Amino acid sequence: MANTADYTRRAIDKYRAKFDIIQIKAPKGTKERITTLSGQSMAAFCLQCVLDRLDELERSETAPEHEQPANTPTNSKADQR
Repeated sequence: MANTADYTRRAIDKYRAKFDIIQIKAPKGTKERITTLSGQSMAAFCLQCVLDRLDELERSETAPEHEQPANTPTNSKADQR
């Protein structure tokens, strides 16, 4: 975007600063399944799932802080041992 005017670039940066960007990779065909079954875009479906789960965790007073469900991938090598 080298040809983008400075005021436009600043407006774009200001808008993007309002959001967290999360990218996921799903098996081929997942997007079509989500769209067909839910009638929502993949982004809308995933966002709704994440927000619903966070609300559920916040309501739960006994939710362990660092424990993950068995089907959730982890990045920690200690968790894999």
